[in-house]
Amino acid sequence: MEKENKNKALFLVFISALITGLIAPITKIGLKELDPISFMLLRFILASIAITIIYKLNKELFSVSLLKLVPISLFAAANIVLFAYGMEKSSATMGVIMYAATPILTTFFASVLTGKKVTLSKWVYLAVGLCGVIFIVLFPQFETALQSTGSIIGNLLLLSAVTCWSLYMVRAKQVQKNYSLLSILLVLIYTTTIVLLILALTQQVPLIHQLSAVSKVVWKSVFFVAFFATIISYYINQYLIQQAGTTIASLTFYLAPVFGFAFSNILLQETLSLGVIIGTLCIFISIYLVTYKSE
Repeated sequence: MEKENKNKALFLVFISALITGLIAPITKIGLKELDPISFMLLRFILASIAITIIYKLNKELFSVSLLKLVPISLFAAANIVLFAYGMEKSSATMGVIMYAATPILTTFFASVLTGKKVTLSKWVYLAVGLCGVIFIVLFPQFETALQSTGSIIGNLLLLSAVTCWSLYMVRAKQVQKNYSLLSILLVLIYTTTIVLLILALTQQVPLIHQLSAVSKVVWKSVFFVAFFATIISYYINQYLIQQAGTTIASLTFYLAPVFGFAFSNILLQETLSLGVIIGTLCIFISIYLVTYKSE
């Protein structure tokens, strides 16, 4: 990739990371009054309405062929569900940091599923970031008093969510030649909404009964994740996958912890532990090496 295009891609990565860094702490706020499935269902119902309007305004046509995108979109839906439950049991800080494993996982899956060749140096640079992620995931075992480190179960759920999202990114790259970015995003949102509607049927307290007790702050959090985190951030992510590849697109999740730390501290008063800081430094070193030293 030429330096000018690389700088443009990294600028979009920066914007996407800014939004992504807010997702975990704002979701954590929403989960104070809503259960994980109800919160995500509200998010995707609003996102479904918005993407339908945008899709029609762009004069794109609904087609039966879009159903071929549903199996791929199920990975994204699984990511959303696992993320919601993981956030319930972990901290907002960990919710941001765990997604830093995305570049390593997308590179691995791209290599296995598509036969894409990866240089030894890139594997080494990605491994540096992976070491940081592993250190962060396991740190609660040794420093359980700190809220910011989350719990082992919560962190494993988040790691499972990251794995599903990484698989989605690789598969989405493969279908971009045949479908527009809006079409791919539309099916992602519709599929996730249907999955959440099905899961909502198993909830002890139906969503409709929870709405009367929802505060304005939580409604604001729902609107943010519906429009900024789902429509705008997901579209930028699809664009980066198309123009720069899955590895560069996934670097959003390496940079997001910078903003996530700040927002989690401001909004939720979560503090950082020494272990999280060390792990994060490994991640930042990795993003620099992968971006500028692996070609």
